[in-house]
Amino acid sequence: LAPSNYYESAIKISLGSGNYTAVLAGVGGGTGMALVEVYDITPQPNSIRLANISTRAHSENSYAKETLGMILQGSGNRNILIRGLGPSIPMAGTLPNPFIALYGSNGALLNWNDDWKRRSDGTSQEAQIVATGAAPTNDLESATVASLGPDSFTTTMQDNSGTTGIAVVEMYDLEPAPTPPPPPPTPTATPPPQRLLWQESRTYAVLVGWDRYHTTHNPAQLWTSGQLSLLTSGTITVHFRGYANGTCEYGCPGGYFPPPYNAWLYAQVLNQFGTVVAESAGGSVNQNTQNITITRNFSWGTGPFYVRMMAQSDSTFPNPDNVFLTYYDVYGP
Repeated sequence: LAPSNYYESAIKISLGSGNYTAVLAGVGGGTGMALVEVYDITPQPNSIRLANISTRAHSENSYAKETLGMILQGSGNRNILIRGLGPSIPMAGTLPNPFIALYGSNGALLNWNDDWKRRSDGTSQEAQIVATGAAPTNDLESATVASLGPDSFTTTMQDNSGTTGIAVVEMYDLEPAPTPPPPPPTPTATPPPQRLLWQESRTYAVLVGWDRYHTTHNPAQLWTSGQLSLLTSGTITVHFRGYANGTCEYGCPGGYFPPPYNAWLYAQVLNQFGTVVAESAGGSVNQNTQNITITRNFSWGTGPFYVRMMAQSDSTFPNPDNVFLTYYDVYGP
């Protein structure tokens, strides 16, 4: 929108709600034809917008009419009120009987008005104009409401008898200001998980393998926590680490059975009555998994519960497995 001539002028300014006046004059008192413009360059939608623009000038004759141009952008139509004032302006030498005409960008006449209470076809529009809240105060002044789509338009004003004088031509946007989009929601910080239980270094062991004295290897309980409690429902996370070996407790040569030493570790969640309500899948451990952590998640509501660690051998006779739990860590939501 920069002017194309060095001697022309421009101001870019940020304005709040209110009434403002731009005055255009020739430097050094020069006179002549000139154009003053106002552009709303705030991105839409925005809660503040250009609601009214008016021009006061000396309307000379049919060749020097007072002119107001406007550009509508966006989509759909907007209801626009156009007024031509003269007799109600509190100064001498005003236009006695202003007449307005609205033209489209192709120069076609879209509408016109002489006395504001009646339309160009003679029907009454008094109620419609009064409802806008901006009806002229003098019956000889002019006004019209038009529903206009995106385009450029021109309103001209002159006296219907060819008299010259000072006049004001105005445009009002009758539509409500667009509602700006709501600000993005403030991200809610996710609270860090609550550590309910933690134990490093202490070792729990259980014999779970087959040997010559046993014909089954049912799951064995390694360790059970004390009662824990959640204040809000959510996911319980259990980390645990362990390993297995072939310690022989029944007089085998050298005190060990040969490898492999394979076992499963898994976790259970028990309610306050000791009933298993959730169980994780197994995690494989052997003699080399002392530094491998297995993580299992459980969903649990509020209230007290227990966490229990279980072990089970997957070896075949004659390899018994001593399974060791060396680390456990329990987090709540």
